[in-house]
Amino acid sequence: MEPSKLEVDEPQRAGEVLAAAFREYGRRPMTYVAIGAVEALASLANYEGVGIHWAAGLAIVAIAFLVCFTATVCVASGWSFAEARARTRNAVVALAGLAFVVGLPQTLGRVDALFTLIAILWLAVTAFAIPIVLHEQRSGRPVRIPGMFTALRRSMTLSQVAFLHAALVVAILFAVTVLITTVLVGALNNFGDQGQLAAFVISRAVLVPVVFIGLFALYLEQKQRQRVSGDVTVGERA
Repeated sequence: MEPSKLEVDEPQRAGEVLAAAFREYGRRPMTYVAIGAVEALASLANYEGVGIHWAAGLAIVAIAFLVCFTATVCVASGWSFAEARARTRNAVVALAGLAFVVGLPQTLGRVDALFTLIAILWLAVTAFAIPIVLHEQRSGRPVRIPGMFTALRRSMTLSQVAFLHAALVVAILFAVTVLITTVLVGALNNFGDQGQLAAFVISRAVLVPVVFIGLFALYLEQKQRQRVSGDVTVGERA
């Protein structure tokens, strides 16, 4: 029987992590596209010609990143709606902070290509904090600002287990999303602004969930690497 949640039971190569992400996507494609649509619509805040101030646009995208990544973790973990709601409610304060600590810096890669490398490295170091505050809560205890900083420290510890590996996976996820979106938008250049806008939204709605699932799969995989290495410093809960 096919598992109802994303599972990574041993250290994997970058291609295997990506394959696990695509398999999970294939189990619930419509759910993930719906999540991706939220991020895609929010991304219009940074789309040229929309008329939203760049700072407000970055904030909107950062919040959407947090909401969609959180939803992806809940779905890929196989949690019931009640459990997902309870865990999210317990972590809402920490998650709100992580929207700007994790989500905001990664949006800078969309403003200038020079920031793309920084955004990739930043996600490789900090992105695990979001699944950490959701997965590793103490029973019934809210995760507040101190718990957010604990999750960030632990995310950094996890990333150090195999940093180049983590950065490579994040870079591939970024590259796939950006390249395919750029190709589709360029292909519809003759259809004017409306065609380009439609291509942008559709491509992001379909592709961005792969990034979120891939980041969660990478979190699970790095935990397995940490377990195999015998480093138990990530055992503290948020």
